[in-house]
Formats: sequence, structure tokens, C-alpha cells
Amino acid sequence: MRDKVDALAQEMRKVFMTDQVDLSTVERTMVLRTNDGFAGAWAARLAQRVAQEAPGISLRFLPRADKHVAGLRDGLIDLEVGALHEGDDTSEELHTQLLFRTPFVGVVRADHPLARKKISLANFTAWPHISASRHGHNSGPIDDALEARGLQRKVRLVAPGFQSAMVMAASSDMVAAAPELFARWAMQHLRLHIFRLPLATPEVEVSQSWHPRRHADPVHKWLRGLVRELCSDGA
Repeated sequence: MRDKVDALAQEMRKVFMTDQVDLSTVERTMVLRTNDGFAGAWAARLAQRVAQEAPGISLRFLPRADKHVAGLRDGLIDLEVGALHEGDDTSEELHTQLLFRTPFVGVVRADHPLARKKISLANFTAWPHISASRHGHNSGPIDDALEARGLQRKVRLVAPGFQSAMVMAASSDMVAAAPELFARWAMQHLRLHIFRLPLATPEVEVSQSWHPRRHADPVHKWLRGLVRELCSDGA
């Protein structure tokens, strides 16, 4: 019965909603669930654009402590932004749109010895590393690629996200890794040097996902368009 009621409500919203909406009159809080890398690079600019076009709309960012679809399904979260991985609870019911692809790069403080050298596997693994993981994992794609070559790195710290990992790298001798777009944004605010990794790792694919209950909502559609536009401009 609940499914029938939800389906009927969705159809009624489609009838009454059009793409014509006066954004200047909308009073609403939009909730985005994302990681600190995306929030650091784009949240302030997104908020600025929202304030210009829809001053009554505020943004609330939640951490990606989990990727359960229930929050989107229940209307508690408007938009999920981040990388999707095998095993994530993404559900086929969600709409998903690719925003960008970006490779991982190495990140060290600007005056780090590695900033003055050609990066090899030997000097890359000689320095202590920072791993970024919201679940506290000390290994990931870089470690998998190293293991395939019979090598390993020493992970001295595990950070909860990319932004904190880069801050740690900026104030230490440790090496971090982050998606290139996030790292280039951080370079504008921290004294960092980035470099191409000396081994191949999969690119990061960042997408935005939303529940069908929001698909026809003109305000939600406008927000999705802003996110895509800002991401297409780079960090």
C-alpha cells in the first residue's frame, strides 16, 4: 500500500511541477552527502552561486559516513556526491550522473626533498605515507598496485579524508595521495607540491546520485545543474 501511495504522490508532483520556478522566492534547505575532498573544493563556490540565484536556499553538507540509499529514499538527503565503489549500496532505483574523472597524484609539502626529484618507485616508497580512508583502512589502490610489483609503502597515518591528509602532508615529511582535482584546489591554500605517481592506479570517477522522488523537482534539477557546471569548470 505504501508503495502505491508513494507512486501516486510522485505522479501528482510531476503534474504540478514544471521547470518554471521563481528561485528568488524559494525557502529551502538542500542536503548533500559528500566527502571532504569535494566539499573543500566546491562547497563554497556552490554556496556562492546558490546565494546569487536563490538567496532563500541554504546548503547542508553531511559526511559520507555510509552510502546507504535509505537517506535518499526517505527524503533526508537530496543529493549524494562522490566516488562509487564495488559493493556500495547504490541501488538500481537511483539516478546517477558522472561529474568527472580524475587520476590520483602524490602530494608533499612544497619544500619536501621529493619536490626536487624525479619520482621513482624507490624514492616514493622510501618516505612514510598518509592513507586517506573514512573507514580507517590503511591500504587502497596504491597499495594494490605496489603489491603487484612486490613492493609496499609504510603508512604511518590514516586520515579520515583527503583534505585532512593533505593538511598533514603540508606540515610534515609524509607523502599523501589525493584525486588531482582536489589536490590542485588545495595547492591554492596550502604550500604543496603534487607529482605524477610512479605507477598506474585507477582513475577516480565522481558522480552525483539522487532518488526518483526528486527527479522532477525543478529546484532539485537546478541544483544538479549547478553541481555539474561547477565540476565541469575544474577545481
